[in-house]
Amino acid sequence: MRERLRILRENLQEMWTKMTQRNRWIMMGAAAAMGVAIIAVIVFLTVSAHRPGMSVLYSNLSGSDAHAIVQNLTKSGVKYELADDGKTIKVPQDKMPETRINMAAEGLPAGGTTGFELFDETRLGVTDFTQKVNLRRALQGELQRTIAGLDVVESARIMIVQPEPSLFVTEQQNPSASVAVKLKDPKEGLTNEQINGIMNLVASSIEGMDPQDVTIIDNQGNLLSDLESKKKDAEKIAMTALQLKQKREIEEQYKRDIIEYLAKVFGEENVVVMVKAELDFSETREEDVLYSPIRPGADAGVIRSEQLIDEKYLGTGTVPEIGVPGTTSNIPGYKGLAEGNAEYKRTEETRNYEITEERTWKVNEKGKIARLQVAVILNEGLANREGEQYARAPLIRDVEENLYSGANLERGRGDSVDVKVFNFKMDKEDESVRDLAAAEAKRRYLLRMASYIVLALAVLAMLILGWIALKNVVVPEEIPEEEPEEDIFEEPVAVEELDIPELTDEQRMREKILEEVLRMINDDPEGAALIVRSWMFDEDR
Repeated sequence: MRERLRILRENLQEMWTKMTQRNRWIMMGAAAAMGVAIIAVIVFLTVSAHRPGMSVLYSNLSGSDAHAIVQNLTKSGVKYELADDGKTIKVPQDKMPETRINMAAEGLPAGGTTGFELFDETRLGVTDFTQKVNLRRALQGELQRTIAGLDVVESARIMIVQPEPSLFVTEQQNPSASVAVKLKDPKEGLTNEQINGIMNLVASSIEGMDPQDVTIIDNQGNLLSDLESKKKDAEKIAMTALQLKQKREIEEQYKRDIIEYLAKVFGEENVVVMVKAELDFSETREEDVLYSPIRPGADAGVIRSEQLIDEKYLGTGTVPEIGVPGTTSNIPGYKGLAEGNAEYKRTEETRNYEITEERTWKVNEKGKIARLQVAVILNEGLANREGEQYARAPLIRDVEENLYSGANLERGRGDSVDVKVFNFKMDKEDESVRDLAAAEAKRRYLLRMASYIVLALAVLAMLILGWIALKNVVVPEEIPEEEPEEDIFEEPVAVEELDIPELTDEQRMREKILEEVLRMINDDPEGAALIVRSWMFDEDR
């Protein structure tokens, strides 16, 4: 350890002696500045450690509440800090509970509104109208405080309308309210559950108010309380998407069935099919009522009402006037006169039976197929197994008739089938284009594989050369100095006369690989550098 310190001290002394006078002054100034900075940091940390922490007393305060709280804190001698443009007030953490109790005793923060504290003081000579207005103000203030206390609401304003009671029930109007809210995050907005909660809160606080009579808007003027319209719009959008999906599924199903049906005869490449479906999503309900006649006999029906009249008269004198009211009964000259014994008897039975009826309800389901339109294009020159071409007119007629029966199409429903015959010239061109594209893709694939193979061989060659170089490294040794010897001059010998050993196959391969690598480096040095870099990165991993 001492040896290391000694070496370090000697290195520093040597560096100091080699430095110029100007560099020495710069070094001394930097050391002094660093020392001053360290001392300042230590002092700051010491002061901050002994300084009491500040906690938030109130946040999101209105201007009037912030002013009243600051005045109260100044009178009490409590230190405070303002933040968030005066909307947040901070006090020392050890003073926060006591300060909140004192502020609550003073009725702060009031939220910029007045609640039921309006009735804390008794005033003489107050009229009924003033009391009603104060009650309405108190209700508005309490509701504003409650709604402003929600997490997503920054502030709220409420206006309540209470009509005067009427003596006539038909003329009585329901109370209503309007709520304007300022949100903390306008982009997030209020959910339907939160809007419904505010509407029910306001309606439950005012006698006779219905939640539908509460209107809510945000600070951007958007109507939030129209939940029924939102629900209906959402249902319409969902229903429209579902209807389009059902329409496409039916069209695709009929298209697949028709192509499969015709492909077995003409081949799939010779058939083009388009199907358009019209669906009826209206819901209809039909009711049929059938009245059956009453059958005579014991099973004539259920008696609904029955009236039995049995009159008898036996004695002397005039026969009583009995009968249907009218001329005969009311004209005195028509009264029957009878002398001696008279006898009268009348029996009347009236029965009303329940009419036998049979009711049948039929409900048409939504999404019923109202009409199908099928268009079929066949390739020209189609032939049967014997090689005979189909005649155009009989071919079109036969295909249409078979589609009506095979695809379950109905003429009475308005379904239509249109069959045409055209020459599919575009198919050959498309086939040639596809062949050219496939050949081009194959050529690119082969070129890419060839480049990968060449790159792999180059990397392999560089690895072999590196291994040979490392293997043939000779560590130089210190050779002692020797006395100079006399120069020996030898006569030059021709190259052909030198005895050069012949290279083996392995050495020739190495020479060839070395020449190929050098050529690649000369042609593309940047590519070679990237190869070496990737090789070194793989070795490091």
